[in-house]
Amino acid sequence: MVFGRRLLTTLMLGLCFVIASHGLAQETTVDVGLLAAREGNAWRVPVAASGTTRIPRVCASLRAAYFDGMPDKTIIVHPEIEYWELRFQGDAPASHIVLEFDSFPALPSEAKPIEQAGDGTLTLHCSQGRTAGEKLRFEPQPHKNTIGYWAVASDSVSWPVVISNPGTFNVGLLQGAGDKGGGAARVSLLAGDDVVSTFEFQVEVTGHFQNFRWRHAGTLTSEEPGQYTLKIEAAKIDDVALMDVRQIHLSPKR
Repeated sequence: MVFGRRLLTTLMLGLCFVIASHGLAQETTVDVGLLAAREGNAWRVPVAASGTTRIPRVCASLRAAYFDGMPDKTIIVHPEIEYWELRFQGDAPASHIVLEFDSFPALPSEAKPIEQAGDGTLTLHCSQGRTAGEKLRFEPQPHKNTIGYWAVASDSVSWPVVISNPGTFNVGLLQGAGDKGGGAARVSLLAGDDVVSTFEFQVEVTGHFQNFRWRHAGTLTSEEPGQYTLKIEAAKIDDVALMDVRQIHLSPKR
């Protein structure tokens, strides 16, 4: 029995996530000890001996990143699509980096579908969005906290949702777009691969991609309770990028 437990522990400590960036395979080993170092809304990450410290992308917005015991020694977090690189200049003054988030830093595989609140609303945070495509990604930094890099028209983002009280919903978006942004986007509600409701809206150019404004984008309707996917795609990108999206709010239409 003891041998079996040791064998299981050894296998689990060898757990790794194979992640891809720009078509090139990257490998980051994330053992059980590292995942167990997530306590509350914080993650204590050892500095890699290679000097390049990476963690898998998580479903939480970043509040602070610094060397352990040195909150004034901040870290630059650079998000790729499937992993985040923790950058700093010079030698590391500590053996660990502390990342503070606004919620538990769950891996995408650990995230659960978003359920309706008691008042029938659904709140979809950018950190929960699942991006697909060439460049689109979740940017967790406090000054961003957005789905960004929307420069490729075929890229998309989606959220799994559970609707227990179906009906028609007003869809509000917290979005921003710089002077080289704008275009049209398509929002769809899917049951499996079937589109059950959809609409298009014009992106509002707000002067900066992180100058976020709430706007009513349209309505979606579900006729049956169940699990759905809310998906946003680009219908047209006018210039360099479409927009940044920080949050989506669905409220029952009265």
